[in-house]
Amino acid sequence: MEKKRVFRFVPSARLQHYLGNQLIADPNLAIIEFVKNAYDAGAVNLYLDFSISNPDSTTLTISDDGTGMDEESFEENWMRPGFSYKSPDAPPRSNNPAASESARREANRIPAGEKGIGRLAAGRLGQSLEIFTRTRKDATWLHVLFDWRSFDDMTRSLHEVEISYDFETTPDLTQVQSGTILIIRALSQKWNARVVGRPVAGRSRTRLGRLKQDLELLVRPLAASGEVDFTIHLGSDSFLEENDIGTITPNSALRATDYQYSFEFQMDNIGQVKILRELRRSESMHKQLGRPRLQSFEPTIVTPTLAKNEGRPESLECGPFKGIFLYTPPPAAHRATAIDAVGNGVLVYRDGILVEPYGLGDDDWIGVAARKAQRQGYALIQPITFSGHVLISRDQNPLLRDMSNRQGLIEDQGSDVFVQHVRAEFAFFEGHIFEELSARWTSKEAKASQRAANVLETSEFRLRAVAHSLGQPLLGLSAEIAALKAVALQNTTPQELRTQLLQIVARAQGHIDVSQTILRRFLDVRPVTRTEVDVAQLVTDVVNEVKPLADTLGIRIEVDQWPSKNAMVARELVFEAVKEVVRNGVEAKRPTDRPGVLKIGRHEDRGDFVLDVIDNGTGIEGAKPDYPVSLIGSTKGRPGQGLAYAELILQDSLGRLRIRDTGQDGTHLELYLPDLVSGLRGDR
Repeated sequence: MEKKRVFRFVPSARLQHYLGNQLIADPNLAIIEFVKNAYDAGAVNLYLDFSISNPDSTTLTISDDGTGMDEESFEENWMRPGFSYKSPDAPPRSNNPAASESARREANRIPAGEKGIGRLAAGRLGQSLEIFTRTRKDATWLHVLFDWRSFDDMTRSLHEVEISYDFETTPDLTQVQSGTILIIRALSQKWNARVVGRPVAGRSRTRLGRLKQDLELLVRPLAASGEVDFTIHLGSDSFLEENDIGTITPNSALRATDYQYSFEFQMDNIGQVKILRELRRSESMHKQLGRPRLQSFEPTIVTPTLAKNEGRPESLECGPFKGIFLYTPPPAAHRATAIDAVGNGVLVYRDGILVEPYGLGDDDWIGVAARKAQRQGYALIQPITFSGHVLISRDQNPLLRDMSNRQGLIEDQGSDVFVQHVRAEFAFFEGHIFEELSARWTSKEAKASQRAANVLETSEFRLRAVAHSLGQPLLGLSAEIAALKAVALQNTTPQELRTQLLQIVARAQGHIDVSQTILRRFLDVRPVTRTEVDVAQLVTDVVNEVKPLADTLGIRIEVDQWPSKNAMVARELVFEAVKEVVRNGVEAKRPTDRPGVLKIGRHEDRGDFVLDVIDNGTGIEGAKPDYPVSLIGSTKGRPGQGLAYAELILQDSLGRLRIRDTGQDGTHLELYLPDLVSGLRGDR
């Protein structure tokens, strides 16, 4: 019989470089691989010690008090990349560690890793790796040295690279008497530095601080699952901030929140999906809202009707699981900001160990941002204020398998069902607390609009009273102007003086005519409503009314032309607001040698129409960009209420008045005019 012809892979030594240095891109993930190994080995304590104060001699020492390894188990497991005795497919170990406390913990813990590539992560962290390991404190230390530069030659096969070891060398450290000690030298990362790039809400700006946060995320669910006998000690001889280092335990990693919503998915005895739910409120929310501290829901059976209504599957192919949502709303007086942010969303843990990238960074797998979009920009819960975790396991969720690079679950029917159920739970949770919290979350614009409406309602009667009172003096002034005109027309009045007096009479009569028009408008005040208003025509009407004053003061008004644009505002009131802003620009103080000009233009900001009113005066004294308009005093010898009322009017129409710039060369005011009933687009 002809001999069978076959090929066999002969891995190049350089394969280690790709697996260790490039497959694991984030150095934090490389350290987390060793943390997982220590946890799997039954360790109670893990020590991460950075010696980095001398940049010419940097080391990271990772020590754990787990089961450790002898020569045979080290060769059987560590020296076989891709093999892991933790895998359910692995054969029985030929030499199990002695029956110690760490061995018993190892037997009771479900392994966090089973890929068999974590050992190569050291190549991502530094130039060499030195290992000391033993199974008990009276045993001899096994000492192994890896120099990753030995693997750079691609012409050599992986098995041709010799790794030396001995039993004579002992570690200097005494933090652990048995277990495993890893010493990584010539670190490739500068750990006592800041993270490059823009700040991320809720995330540390330092490398050590970011590592500490990632380790907290790693162990956080252990408290929820009852596994709390695992402590990480993070230390360094050089760091930027005090909280960059410290002790990390499952309990310390959990934070108190105002809302803790727990849910659990099970299968009942006839194969239906059953959901158990519980909502816990903090003492402060209990007192503030008058709601119970603990609210238990009746078990929910997922029927076809319920599944359709809630947009969730009827089945549970993914297997049973449980989770918790954590939410602390920001104070009622303001929205969520970076300081309120937890920095992460809902994380996924398999057997107590983090599955990436769910909930990390910008990964919003729960769909919090999508819910915000469905509510047309108004969402009770913002992504940066919401966190939690979902617990799965290899035993109960065999169909939820993570990818070989540990960056997510394999997308299939099981993972789709899992994600849909969790997203539906978020919608249920948000809908349940929406009513009790929506009053606290009334938007800043809505509150400003209501306040403006209240002020304007009160001001309506004042305006009518003032308008009525001004009517009589204007009638008297008209009579005086008529008398002045008669004097000007007398034959005894010199011609030059007559001409000047008649010009004054004409301008004064123009002012009186405008004033009487305004008085008639305010004496006939009617309730106003928001309607579509042509902004160009509105500006034209404003300029026509202010022009007599501008001509008197010698101010030239320049208006840009723009395509027709409608705003959704209360026309009568916004007309007064725009007129007040334009008139202030006309009356602005200017140097005597500076020709007066007022420009009216427009631009768009995030889809919103913005009216620009720009004067060339000497600026608003004491003000600066975004300075509160309500605090501006008058520069014309009267209380500075004109712009304040203009701001209230715009707020009532869900718009905005803003100082964009002011200084010795002039002032630029922006009037935001919404074209939607819901207000400005940029506020969403």
